[in-house]
Amino acid sequence: MATTPGSGGLLRLKIQSDHSSFPYAYVKHWNIEYYPERAADNIVEIPLLGEEYYGNEIYYTLSGDNYDITLMPGSFVVERGADQLFKSWDEQNTNNWSGLGNLDTTQAISLSSTFSGCKARSLEGIENWDTSNVKIFEYTFNSVDVGYFNIKDWDVSSADSFRHFFMGAKLNGIDLDLSGWDTSNVSNFMNCFSRLDISDGSRLNVAGWVLSPESDVTNMFTATNAQRFPGIETWDVSNLKTMNSMFANSVSFNQDISSWRPCSTTNMDYMFKGCTAFNQDISNWTVPNISSKHSSFDFESGFEGQTHLQPQWGAECSDPNLADTDLLVVTDLKDGVTKQITGAKFKEYFKP
Repeated sequence: MATTPGSGGLLRLKIQSDHSSFPYAYVKHWNIEYYPERAADNIVEIPLLGEEYYGNEIYYTLSGDNYDITLMPGSFVVERGADQLFKSWDEQNTNNWSGLGNLDTTQAISLSSTFSGCKARSLEGIENWDTSNVKIFEYTFNSVDVGYFNIKDWDVSSADSFRHFFMGAKLNGIDLDLSGWDTSNVSNFMNCFSRLDISDGSRLNVAGWVLSPESDVTNMFTATNAQRFPGIETWDVSNLKTMNSMFANSVSFNQDISSWRPCSTTNMDYMFKGCTAFNQDISNWTVPNISSKHSSFDFESGFEGQTHLQPQWGAECSDPNLADTDLLVVTDLKDGVTKQITGAKFKEYFKP
């Protein structure tokens, strides 16, 4: 006997087909299976889990092919999250999904694995989602293979975790412009873009992203096929503690990031390991908290062993554009007195 899931709203699907027999759909919430009946006008209503749950792993089984499936107005996600809601969607180049914009995500705090493994021609409509309260974007687009989606205007200002956000995603020519995102509260970027497939004219723009002292960028761009990640050259990385494996095994990566100042970094192990194309000059990096290069830093990279292109290990961190003889006007916050000091004195004050 089928069990009806708890009350967390309804997912309303309108299924249209050229076939004489109407398909059936079933929803699986972990160990709960529910077979809904067809309502009027070919609409199937699927109850979602109650707010006490995070996950809603939904699978659809349709007999035959060539169906048009529309998420109807009145569909909405549960209060806490849309975890795994459309995980493993696979249109098999036959179904046409629409109406994603009809989902009300206003109260969602998690989009973990929402589209993980999804294969679809389009995710049109998600650009209208209200993500202002979402804290967790883990695995949201993990391993997706879709023809179109646009999340440029998503509000991620409440986000805490981007772990595995786009890991293994195939962009298929999509211009993924995320340059307007407020990432100031995100602490976990681990594997955010690892194994990302940027080909066929695809583009990723992450200009303006803010990295906090707590940000973990381990494996952030590992094993991608991109030559550049537009925008990272302007990032302020001066507060990052670890850059472990940040670009490891991204064999095509060869971007100028010489303007970075890793003043607080204590771990650069495997950072460029396997980056066979990378041969940029980053000799102006001064890394005061790492006394000597770890052997894995440049292992099998394009500048392996080329010390004249590599950071100054254990050196004092200073502004490469500030000469010792430069004069600066500063105001003492204690007594309000304004005075001139030399660049050398300024560096001494702010020596890490």
